[in-house]
Amino acid sequence: MSRTAEIGNSNVSGELVLLEGDDYALDITFSLAAGNLAPFDDSGEIQNRFNKNDWSDYDQSDDYSFNPAMTSYTEWDQITIYWNGELVWGLEPAL
Repeated sequence: MSRTAEIGNSNVSGELVLLEGDDYALDITFSLAAGNLAPFDDSGEIQNRFNKNDWSDYDQSDDYSFNPAMTSYTEWDQITIYWNGELVWGLEPAL
């Protein structure tokens, strides 16, 4: 899934996880070799790519974390971050 990661492609993995009905979340995980990220630090750019089997477009209009007005990197609390299973950043969507 990781195309390019400054911390190393082999240190980043991801999968689509079924939540409820036809809702999915993208679960991105990091290996221990990726190291630790201090608060307010930067891991460097991580580019991801995923697609449907038929390569058709995704409809993002009803996606919780999608905001078409965001065209550059910015803080966004509709992306969640977990550390050892505990929510440490962001707001979970109501399912």
